[in-house]
Amino acid sequence: MKKVLIIILSIIFTLALGLGITWCVVNRDNLREVINGTAIYTQEDLDNASNDAYNQALQDKDEYENLITEYSNIITQNNDKIIQLNTDIENLITSNNNYQDEIIRLNGVVESNVIVISSLEESVSNNELTIISLNEQIDILSEDIELLESQLSQSNSENESLQLQINSKNSQISDLQELVNQLNDTIETNQSTIASLNNQNSLLSAKVENLQLQLQENNLTISDLNTTITNLQESVDYYENYILQLENQILAIFEFNGSVYGIKVVDESNKVSIEDPVSTEYVIFNYWTVDGVQVDLATYEITKNTKFIANVTYKYKVNFINDDVICETQIVEKDNYVTTPTEPTKESYDFLGWSIDEINPIDLSTFKITSDTNFIALFESKYGLFNPDTGALIYSWNELIDYGYITVDNSVLGAGVNVKRLSGDLKISSDITIVESLAFEGCVAITCVDFGEGVVTIEDKAFLGCTSIECITFYPNTINFGINIFHSDAYGYAGNIKNIYYNGTIEDWCKINFEYAYQNPMYYASYNNHVAELYLNGEPLPETIILPNSITTINPFIFESFDCNFILSNNLTTIGKGAFRNSKINEIIIPNSVQIIDDSAFSYCYDLTTIYVPSSVQTMGYKVFNGCTNLTIYYENNDVPETWSTTWNYTTNDVVLPVKYGYTYEQYLNEINSNN
Repeated sequence: MKKVLIIILSIIFTLALGLGITWCVVNRDNLREVINGTAIYTQEDLDNASNDAYNQALQDKDEYENLITEYSNIITQNNDKIIQLNTDIENLITSNNNYQDEIIRLNGVVESNVIVISSLEESVSNNELTIISLNEQIDILSEDIELLESQLSQSNSENESLQLQINSKNSQISDLQELVNQLNDTIETNQSTIASLNNQNSLLSAKVENLQLQLQENNLTISDLNTTITNLQESVDYYENYILQLENQILAIFEFNGSVYGIKVVDESNKVSIEDPVSTEYVIFNYWTVDGVQVDLATYEITKNTKFIANVTYKYKVNFINDDVICETQIVEKDNYVTTPTEPTKESYDFLGWSIDEINPIDLSTFKITSDTNFIALFESKYGLFNPDTGALIYSWNELIDYGYITVDNSVLGAGVNVKRLSGDLKISSDITIVESLAFEGCVAITCVDFGEGVVTIEDKAFLGCTSIECITFYPNTINFGINIFHSDAYGYAGNIKNIYYNGTIEDWCKINFEYAYQNPMYYASYNNHVAELYLNGEPLPETIILPNSITTINPFIFESFDCNFILSNNLTTIGKGAFRNSKINEIIIPNSVQIIDDSAFSYCYDLTTIYVPSSVQTMGYKVFNGCTNLTIYYENNDVPETWSTTWNYTTNDVVLPVKYGYTYEQYLNEINSNN
């Protein structure tokens, strides 16, 4: 650049010299006269010479200012490039962070699948060993049959005993073979699930690999961009220093919004003025600064080359987009935060949050706005198949239908061809009203079931053999339960249920129709000494449930296996069949409004020690207190009504329960209190 300046100055000097020589040639006679003292310049000559010099000075100044303008343009262009490249780097860094988060999430899904695969492989191995053992038993039985048939053929007379033994062993072989077939079916199902999970893991691993490659490419790009920025900044610094170091000039350089706004040439200790930049909606000029300190151009004297930098307030447009439609726009100052908008809704989907990459939700309260930004609404299907460990969606409801896991016909949910490959937590769509019989038979890898708010009826054996189910969730709409929903002679009871979630009140629960004890999910939850927790609206059962006065009839088997005591309402008239069967109550008072206590109402309440029965009870069913071996009955009257069943007060062992007759309610309370 110094060479350029020297060349320009040389040209100016040459032009000036040429003009001087030309002038001398043109005015040689006048000069000669001046030298001889015979001629003197007139005032007109002096004015013309002054004008020529002034015009030449203007020409030199134009060339000088053109040079400054050229270099200023270069500075502005380079600064603009630097801003753009920094934005590109920020976007790449954001993408890298999102890619890394996605890699972590995908690796988590893979690890979860590996655990499930390991469990299924172990199950396959155990079943194969069981099959080998069963085949050995079949071989032994076959040999026994051959021996018996040989003995039978050698007998001259009919041997009914031998034939019966042969038939018995053939029956055993048939049972064992059926069990072998069932185990083979289970192995096939598990192997299909393993293949599906392995395929899913392969796809996820490939996606992770692609993301890692993209990370590497982004990092290389970021490195190249940083190198370019460094080179551009060196160029900017050079030109700025060059302009500022021009001899015999004091320069005032004004920067606004990252670019050179203007350059002024002033005399030392003078003031400089420039028109303030025009503010826009998104870039607002506040004042000029020197070295970060606010200055007033009207009073600030320049003693050296000075750079004035505009203090600017930046505002950015922030759009919130849902399904490609802008639902809200905010104007936000730089480094500030948005106001969290109203959560958007989408039928059959849960809102996960706002995202800038359409993959990962972000926390709006910690996300600083540094540029124009679009936030995209993220949704996840409410219904479908979910990972039991992470809660991540595996297949949406529509995907379950499309991939042949389930069928839906007029709000009736049935089995698809791939139903036995289901593995995870199942959440049923609220559009479903009926779960068809055998819909999920043998789905041994389903861990939890949420029946959805729309299901009214769950038909017989809907989840036959689903032995891995640990929790179920249902709602007040579900009032019809089929027979053996969670039971199977081939697979055994679904005895792994640990939690039952009912999203309704105790009043809602009392509206459910249970014809048999094993229709109540609590029956399976307490099977074989296994006890599950029942939650009403997310809260565990209290120590004592107070039944509301709106309940006049307690439906059959409604409180099967409940682990709490009860206070019955004074409007209650009927206690249905098996109403409190196998519950953990230890004492209960029957209000004097009750007229009917149906069969087995309190059967197998082993913890029940005392009960007060008022004279209002006119009908007592069969084996009401069957199995209540620790019970003492306090009866208000001295005589038992004829309408009571003759076996009402017996246990299964025909041991007569102690009954204390003629007690008033107050006497009963006094005796109980004194015993305690």
